Amino acid sequence: MPLKDVTFVAHPPERRRRSTTLLSAGCCCCCCCCFHSLGGLAGALYGQRGGHRPPTPGLSPEEATREAAERKAADKYAVKLYWLALLIVAILTTLVTLTENAKDGLEGLGIAGLIIAICLPIGQLGASALALIYINVFPPARKPDCLRRLGRITLFSFVWGLIGAAATWIVLAGVKW
Repeated sequence: MPLKDVTFVAHPPERRRRSTTLLSAGCCCCCCCCFHSLGGLAGALYGQRGGHRPPTPGLSPEEATREAAERKAADKYAVKLYWLALLIVAILTTLVTLTENAKDGLEGLGIAGLIIAICLPIGQLGASALALIYINVFPPARKPDCLRRLGRITLFSFVWGLIGAAATWIVLAGVKW
């Protein structure tokens, strides 16, 4: 039996006008898919600022100044360590993705960027874990202050990432209706 050509005909709807879908909910092209990643980055940036404790009571002015300088140095150390750990996680993600998609050429780089954009909050938790391990293996002077700052960065990046995820769901629900 010979094959016949198949044709598709779009018939007009029986009721109402024909509609067009301009933006489907959940596609990877809409801007709202990365709100959780943007929220996580904003939370980490917010967590690295502020939150300083008052000086220990009963210290002389010189000792209070020295203590404040040590705490500031410990905060800077924790912040630098966190962002370096996040950079390491991003580089490792890119290298693994490029290795797995070696046949795709530069497309693998785009896939790596997409994975980093979508999975950034997980990478941030991994970076916090790496920084925590490093601080415990190579303890700096004022280790408790470093851990406090790292905890603040992690907490705010997690909470703001959740807020971004909620915003994504709200936008997707709005597009769906």
